[in-house]
Amino acid sequence: MKLYEANISNTSLKYFKIGKGKPLVYIPSFEGFLHTHSIKELSKSFEIFIPLIPGIFNTPKIDGYDSIEDLSDLFIEFIEQIEYEKVDLIGYSLGGYLASWIAVKKSDIIDQLVLISPLGFNLNDKRIELDKQSFEKLVYKYSDGFEALKNNENIVTQSHLDLYKYQKLDEKLLEQLSSLKNLTLILIGNDDPIVPSISGQMIKEKIEHSYFIYVYDSGHGIEIDQPDRVANLLSDFLMRGQAFIVNWGGRDETEAPTREMAN
Repeated sequence: MKLYEANISNTSLKYFKIGKGKPLVYIPSFEGFLHTHSIKELSKSFEIFIPLIPGIFNTPKIDGYDSIEDLSDLFIEFIEQIEYEKVDLIGYSLGGYLASWIAVKKSDIIDQLVLISPLGFNLNDKRIELDKQSFEKLVYKYSDGFEALKNNENIVTQSHLDLYKYQKLDEKLLEQLSSLKNLTLILIGNDDPIVPSISGQMIKEKIEHSYFIYVYDSGHGIEIDQPDRVANLLSDFLMRGQAFIVNWGGRDETEAPTREMAN
């Protein structure tokens, strides 16, 4: 897949692009780009922009951007360069933390928001140590799915984990979530050792128009652990909007309401 480069604030941001349709920005985590089942399915209906967090996936770190809050300004500029009034935004793990900052700072450029296992909202007192030996086992309940997709650029080392200052519980960000009016979907694995279920409940309480869904039999990396379930949830939410129905299965999907009908 072709790697593009956006010129922003006297620097540049690397990104991938796939699919056609309504614009969707997907921000990955430490692993960088993985061509997951969700990405493949969503690319049938959306033009997906996948900006890479600088310093990850064989991209250079950018001087002057030392925290996730700092980095959100760069990504806001990237989204504003996309020639559409608004985009849907998905963030996974570290990307979910970043997507949350983008949304609270510039909600008017975001349509619908999806937070998948977002860092920055952990109320659990247990400290999790990530390192290159334990990363895959800790992040994925079924790590063979990651093994099947990864290459050398997806391997996570301690240097990747130490790139940015990020808080276990970002109270400044948490307080600003209540300002969001964007329709939001929060997905967390029921066996996630990094982001506990209470974090999802807390985010939902802050964001007025939001859904919170547990993905069962899944750890932190839910797109790998439960690819079909997550792809269906993301597609349903992004296509249906306020008409989002979790348990539509078994009925004719062509009869399901769409975002346009809801609006």
